[in-house]
Order: sequence, then C-alpha cells, then structure tokens
Amino acid sequence: MVFVHGEMLFDGGAEEGQSDYFMEKDVVLISINYRLAPFGFLTTLTNEMPGNVALADIQLALEWIQQYIRAFGGDPLQVTLFGQAGGATLVHALSLSDKAQGLFHRLILQSGTALNPLFLEQDALSIARSFANLARCPRTSAQEIQNLHNCFERLSTTEILKTMKRHYVENEPRGLHFMGGFKLSVGDTLGYLPVHPAALVSNRTFPIIIGMAKDAGSFILTSFYDELSRLRSNNVSDYINVVLKHTALPRDYLVWKNLALREIFNEEEIRNPTLHALIPGLLELTNLILYRGPIIDTIRFTYKKAPTYLYSFDYRGEYHRFGHLKNPLPFETDATLSDDNIYLFPYPKEVSILNAKDRALSREFVTMWTDFATYGVPNNGGGVWPNVTNGIGPFLRIVNFKASTLEVDYHFGDGIPVPNLYPEYFTNTTSTTTTTTTPRPYLNHPSYTTYYPQHNSNYRQSYQQPDNYHYRSRTTVLNGMNQPQLYGRESQYYS
Repeated sequence: MVFVHGEMLFDGGAEEGQSDYFMEKDVVLISINYRLAPFGFLTTLTNEMPGNVALADIQLALEWIQQYIRAFGGDPLQVTLFGQAGGATLVHALSLSDKAQGLFHRLILQSGTALNPLFLEQDALSIARSFANLARCPRTSAQEIQNLHNCFERLSTTEILKTMKRHYVENEPRGLHFMGGFKLSVGDTLGYLPVHPAALVSNRTFPIIIGMAKDAGSFILTSFYDELSRLRSNNVSDYINVVLKHTALPRDYLVWKNLALREIFNEEEIRNPTLHALIPGLLELTNLILYRGPIIDTIRFTYKKAPTYLYSFDYRGEYHRFGHLKNPLPFETDATLSDDNIYLFPYPKEVSILNAKDRALSREFVTMWTDFATYGVPNNGGGVWPNVTNGIGPFLRIVNFKASTLEVDYHFGDGIPVPNLYPEYFTNTTSTTTTTTTPRPYLNHPSYTTYYPQHNSNYRQSYQQPDNYHYRSRTTVLNGMNQPQLYGRESQYYS
C-alpha cells in the first residue's frame, strides 16, 4: 500500500503516513515524498521546465517498488496506490497516464481527484511570468521563455520559496484562477497529462475506493470566511460569487450559481440573506464544486467497467485533522478535510491519542482499506459495502449517531444534482445531471433531520455569532462493531 500525502501540494511529507495502525495487517505500507509547490509543478511547458515532475517522482517510487519490494515481503503484483486530498489528486492523475501502467493495480482516493479545480492549472505560462515578475527577473520580449529559465536557474531555493509565498499571498484574494505553482498542468512535456483529465477518466479503469470527508470544503471555506463576513449585502448572489471566485473556474460560474439558487438555498434565505443563515448552503456549494462533483464525474462512466466503492466520511470524532491549528473553524461542521486520515495514521501528534470510540472506528477503517488492498473488496470479513451500480450509489456513509458506524445509503449527492461541466468529453447524461422527482430525499431519512440539522431551516438560526462561536459536543454510543450483520428497511446498516 503506497500512500501519497496531500497538504495542498505545497507542504507535508512522507512522515504523515505512519505505520502504527497498519502493523496488525498483512500489508507492507510505503509512504513517499515528491517535489512540492514550484519545485514539483511550476512550468513553462518546455523541456527545461516540463511541469508535473511530482508525478515523475511518484512513478520513480513505484518503479523502485516493482524492482525491490519482494525483499521486504511485498507483492509487486498487488500494489494499491492511495492518497488524501492533493495526494489523491496526484494518485488519480497518475492512474490516467499511460506512463505508469502496470506499476499499481488498485486506487483509493480520499477527498481528491484530478478533476478538482483547485489543482488544475489553467494558464501555466502566465503563472510562470507572475513568478518571474515577483522574483525581479529581467523583462524582455525577445526569447522570453529562455530568459525565464535562465532567471529561475539563478534563484536560490530560499528565493524560490519566498517568491512562492509572495505569489500566494498577493493572488489568493483575487481568486482560484490567479494562484499557481502548485497545480497539475495539461500539456506537460513529460507526457503525463497530454489532454484535460476529463478526456481520460472514462478510458482508465482500476478497482477503486473513492469518497470524501462530508464537509471537506470547510478547510477552503475557512480561508475566505473573513471576506464573506465583511459583506453587508441583501443579495444572496454576492455571497455565492465569493465562493465561486475561490473554488470554481470562471467558465462554470453561471452553472454553479443557478444550481445554488435552485437546489441549495430556500426562498427565505434568498429573500433575507445573512451569513449565519447562508453558511450551511455555502459550505454545501463548496463541497459540491471541489469534492462531490469531481467524484461523481470521475466514476459516472467507469463504475460499470471496474469495481467501484463509494463512501462519505461523516464521522465527527474527538478531533479534526487540522483542529490543532491556531484558528478554529468559525462555523459548525461535521467531518472536515483529512479527518478520515486520523483513523488511518497517528499524525499529527495532537490528534494521535484516540478515545475508545475513535479507536474502534480506526480498527474498522484500517480493516476496510487493507481488505481492499489484499482481496480487492473492502469488506472481506463479511460486511456489506456494495459496488456502485448507478453512478451515484449505493455508498457507505460512516457516521457516529447510530450504534453502528457504517450505513449504506443510495444517493451520494443527497438529492442535489451534479451538473455536467465537461460536455465536450462527457456526451452522455446520468441521473446525477437532472433534478430528481423528490429533491433532497435525505430530508425524509429517519436520522437526517436530527443528526444533519444543517439541512433544517430552524438549525440555521441557532448558529453562534462568529466572535462567540464554540463547538457543540456530541455524545454517541458505539458498539457491536465486530459482528457485521445486515438490516432491512429503507436504509441498510451493518455493525
């Protein structure tokens, strides 16, 4: 099992994939490094600065594994590549490339795909020019590209990192489209992504586990929450526009805005918008753009070709993965980005001491991941995690409001349609692209109203003022996890 860390592709390292929880399983765990930020991604799309060299680093590690892993008790014919967030984006991108064929055999994508707009460069050369300006490279129109190369080669590592930081700080307020140096590029001269990933997803199939932390978008939403809080607008579109600026591509703004007004916000929120009332919907929109939508687009034409296991990690344990940071989330949320990694790896140390309930989930979670790597199914011990059969489900919802933590549900979008953003590549439609006859069927789910109250209009009124915000504690009972059994009714559970 080969783990690729994330951390937005400009931070982190192999130390995140610590082996403690995997030691009881018959697998060999490998956690790898790759070049980060401009060292791994800044490009002029030339041989001198080809782009996507982080993918080449991962490929090199996989080639080493093929050659030497038997000496460590591993099987080169059973290699599972898995990653979290940005790491999952790299894993998925590599799986789409012809260059790495035969080096791995199964995928696990946790809150990340190659279709996530956060990690796909739209104008690589403009980003390179921006770096050059900030680094005070000489300006000249003659032989511009070669002059960029010469200037970058003269910069020290420290100067490059300072330039990256300055570029991020200056451009982050302008929006997603203006930030770069840490994203995959289409047309790299190494040949990893010769065309847009959307053109490749239907042709590359591996057995796969794919899913997300329920509120993965909260990590990104927090970064521009202050901008939202400064708005004093009576137009809900102004709030939506801020989210779109930081999460979506300009060409998709209108599609997402129309969907939000039609499917996410109710009449009262549109008529009398306040940030406190809108935050749950803005978070839902962020989740949809960055995570849920790209996941659906990833599997919509491949689930019939290879076993596909879909999940939503809704479990709210004692810790958030990034809860140790100085600035806590300024709004209510369930599982956030990388929270599922807490139950795979004891990292960072601030979240490594699990209570009894969280330890029980960790054992279950590690077992599903290692069963998939070993047997090709994530429930070899007798649990029930069915294959995806219609592009939106069924899927496994990992929760903490039942005696069982594992629940099978049937609409990954919770009734909200996912628009087709790639008609030039995705010529067919599925049920995810049209409104269901009963919008948001989760509202009728026997547990949703109580345990997912952010979809209940009354709950929106109970949000604390940002300055007085505090987390609400949740107490649950977790038992019976070691004896899986199936229950009937409209949802299926196994414990």
